[in-house]
Amino acid sequence: MKIRIIYIDGTSVDTAIRVSDRYAWEKKHNKSISEFEKNPALGDILWMAHRALQRDEANLAPLDVWVNQVDDFDIVDSDPKS
Repeated sequence: MKIRIIYIDGTSVDTAIRVSDRYAWEKKHNKSISEFEKNPALGDILWMAHRALQRDEANLAPLDVWVNQVDDFDIVDSDPKS
């Protein structure tokens, strides 16, 4: 799964959700990742995107600050065949 984050300033960034992100989500929320995949809540999507972005951006603001810079998001199809 890839998530495209669109910032208030008009820039955007795509980030890939990896196994480690799914594992961390399960540990934090004490739920199966299948629950996220069936019906992801807005907060869960943003949490997952933020965690994935932290790998590439050393100076990424904490989630509660970062989310105020986000204008929108898209779930990007990671399989070009579909």
